[in-house]
Amino acid sequence: MNDQQKILIVDDKRENLIALERVLHDLDVEIIQVDCGNDALKATLNHDFALAILDVQMPEMDGYELAEFIRSEDKTKHLPMIFLSAVYFDETHVFKGYEAGGVDFVTKPYNPFYLISKVKVFLQLDKQKKELLEKIELEKSRNYLESILMSVNDSIVVFSLEGKIKTVNKATLSLWGYEYEEMIGIEAIQLFDNNIYTSWLHSLKNYEASLHKTDFAFHKIETTLIKKNKVEVPALISGSALLNRNGTIQGAVLVAVDISDRKKAELRIHQLNEEMEERVMERTHQLEISVKDMESFSYSVSHDLKTPLRAISGFTYALYEDYFEKLDEEGKDLIKIIVENTRKMGEIIEDLLSFSRLGRKEVVKNPADMNRIFIDSYNELKALSPARKINLTISQLLPCSADASLMHHVVTNLLSNAFKFTIPREEAEIEVASFEKDQQITYYVKDNGIGFNMKYADKLFGVFQRLYNSLDYDGSGVGLAIVYKVIYRHGGKVWAEAEENKGATFYFSLPK
Repeated sequence: MNDQQKILIVDDKRENLIALERVLHDLDVEIIQVDCGNDALKATLNHDFALAILDVQMPEMDGYELAEFIRSEDKTKHLPMIFLSAVYFDETHVFKGYEAGGVDFVTKPYNPFYLISKVKVFLQLDKQKKELLEKIELEKSRNYLESILMSVNDSIVVFSLEGKIKTVNKATLSLWGYEYEEMIGIEAIQLFDNNIYTSWLHSLKNYEASLHKTDFAFHKIETTLIKKNKVEVPALISGSALLNRNGTIQGAVLVAVDISDRKKAELRIHQLNEEMEERVMERTHQLEISVKDMESFSYSVSHDLKTPLRAISGFTYALYEDYFEKLDEEGKDLIKIIVENTRKMGEIIEDLLSFSRLGRKEVVKNPADMNRIFIDSYNELKALSPARKINLTISQLLPCSADASLMHHVVTNLLSNAFKFTIPREEAEIEVASFEKDQQITYYVKDNGIGFNMKYADKLFGVFQRLYNSLDYDGSGVGLAIVYKVIYRHGGKVWAEAEENKGATFYFSLPK
């Protein structure tokens, strides 16, 4: 007969199973590996395990659900289970693990020696439990129980139903600061700053009321312990009814864990969070000031540039009117270049002013008819290029809550972009549609234009960022920056997908 103890390890990732088996390799145990909850349940039917180590985060059936199924079966309802998790390690999830039936909760990455020491304790407990079951004489069983109590690092106290201490382990003496003889006979109410445990003990006296599972035990409740020297210690306590061989309640067992270090760490984390929030608020305020200063600077520069630009334009026009016939061809070409560049500079200044105004304009959200906004913008742009063949397809667009005037800027710039980069096509195709996903409404403008290389996509939405020569494609380089700013101020996102010579699609999403 093979008496080797068995450990069940469950994890959906093969590399985690291999790593965990290596940690436990030197233990004299048989390790059964499974990668899902269903296979774990099958394994518990075919093997008698001393311990189960469960990953928390698994598809289909997570560790908590698996633990509840294991606890629900008579064969495995007392199987010790340790949870491992790299994601869920806050107090809520730790408590959830204990409520599901776990005996411990270890966070990844874990110290192998720490985990092995815990596993050894439960293996030892399993061995001692089996030995106790084989003993007939009550005195021998009592001695083995005492040995188990003394080997556990957590505080364990055995109470009578009257609430008086019958026995304790060494960890209890260290935690409360008493000698063994001093603790025997002490009432439970003397150990806590409230009567939580005393009240629970009182409920166990009524055997009929204690037949319900919730009456037999409670897990990991935070309370305050009162030491012999009256010092208060924060702790987590658990309680379980102590049954004799006939199933009659004869007392209760308390397990207590000192959480002083954890409380200090929580306080330090809270202080650090407060300091961080203050720093974030201060830096955010500084950033807001910088942004406002930059917007004011852009507005002032753009506004002040308009006066000399008008002078250049006016004098050039006068030169053209009065001296055009007297100039040679090179002089005439130079005047045309000045006029054209003055016009472009005027457009850039106007776009910069628009960009600055958008930063100061309050966003007023109302139900917006996106179909009407797209159609109106398209008609305005088409009137400027009446000779071009442009086919626009607009699906019925989902409504949204937005500032309609700002949305008009977004739509006009995106359609203008599509108009511009489909110029090389004999017939331009522009598609507009929308869809809803993850509480976001997304709109897109797709064209069959020249597209662009996606490695330059991060440059699209910056001011004056161009992917193509301004001599080939007109524009100020501010349009997509305006799109980004408006959508950002609405709490949305904007992005693009494209392929060279195969068109581009520009997306923007708004919260539903």
